[in-house]
Amino acid sequence: MAVTQQRQADTEPHDGLKFVRLCFYHVYIACTLGLSTVLLIPRSQSGAVAGGGAIFQASWVFLLGLTVVTLLTIRQHFGPNFFFAFMVCAYVTSSAIWSVNPSSTLTYGALFAGNILVAYSITTEYSIDQIIRYISRIILVLTVLGLAAYAARLSFTFYFDHQSRANLLGIQPLRGLFPHKITGGLYAVMGAILALKLYRGPLRLAAVSLYALFVVLSGSASALILGCTATLIYFVVNFAVRRKIRSGMFALLFGTAACVTSITVYLNQSSILDLLGRDSTLTGRTSLWQYGLDEWQKHPILGWGFNGYFSSDYAQYLRHISAFQNYNVPHFHQSYIQTMVDLGLVGLILLVVMLSYILYFSYKWALQDTSGAGCATFTLASSIAVAGFAIFVVFEYNHFATVILFIMYFGLRRRFAKQPNNSSATRMLTANQPKMRT
Repeated sequence: MAVTQQRQADTEPHDGLKFVRLCFYHVYIACTLGLSTVLLIPRSQSGAVAGGGAIFQASWVFLLGLTVVTLLTIRQHFGPNFFFAFMVCAYVTSSAIWSVNPSSTLTYGALFAGNILVAYSITTEYSIDQIIRYISRIILVLTVLGLAAYAARLSFTFYFDHQSRANLLGIQPLRGLFPHKITGGLYAVMGAILALKLYRGPLRLAAVSLYALFVVLSGSASALILGCTATLIYFVVNFAVRRKIRSGMFALLFGTAACVTSITVYLNQSSILDLLGRDSTLTGRTSLWQYGLDEWQKHPILGWGFNGYFSSDYAQYLRHISAFQNYNVPHFHQSYIQTMVDLGLVGLILLVVMLSYILYFSYKWALQDTSGAGCATFTLASSIAVAGFAIFVVFEYNHFATVILFIMYFGLRRRFAKQPNNSSATRMLTANQPKMRT
């Protein structure tokens, strides 16, 4: 029944303006996945950036302008989400006041605010299950096109790193139409999760096979580990949903299992790294993480300002780390540490609260839903949370994982919003909201 309703919702006629906004959302999400990065920032055969940075930044400023226009054309709003979006945008942009590089913080903070506003806008017009279906199609299209271009030996789909490492097949790693082999592998894992739950028959088999091929060709050890982790989480949450385990009990069991798994991985990390062909410092990442923690302690509450630290002279010491002497380090390669450095404990609490909310309510949704969208959302959020320990995925102004995190948060808040009371103000606020489908 739920699947039938969803298909009907996806085929409902849109007015012209709403259709234009839907096209904009598709383009914006494709850009956060890296399409604009690949097309507007060309690289040489050695992997060095060959210009295009100004055009790339201008494209995001243009998208920010379209975001504001889009927001102004929406007639229906959801008060709690709008207030949350406003507060987060205000905090990030106002961090320019204490930032070590105010101009960088203000510029990239405004672009990050655009990410939040797009996530808010799309969730006011579409249910979360509709949105993740749109997203699954975008990831699949970009993956197929990227693999096709890689097979045609188009160099812009190759990934070149400063250590000249090959993938598991001994050939040049693949990034496809994504900005990096690691993010490309992450998005392929996300696409596989969505395909497993939302597709059926030959399409599901073909999609998952293509995503698996992409991960192997990317040569990303992070993607391989994340793929195995996401698969495990996928089967665990599906088993729990079939057994109708309640949300509180599942949270306890899942948290315990996560702790046991983390301890097991920690005790066997040397063997795991040897198997993946990586050194004990994770190619210098552990050194970066320690430096990041040291720098965070200098500004623990509010941080150094969004995107302020690495655009300032304070980051010059990183060039003295041997693993990064030929590499311009852009961040700490870890979401939680980077968030603490950029936005302090306030930012870290925001991130943890959002992830906790999404995990709890997506599982609650999975217990009520037969389409699989709830399970997919839970697995996506879990994958982002796990990836954050070794990859910088949130909060970043042009990163898909950041956008979908806010989409899931806003979408679930709308889905589980309390029924309106009898006050006229509440009735006016919710009168035009689309009905929740379960």
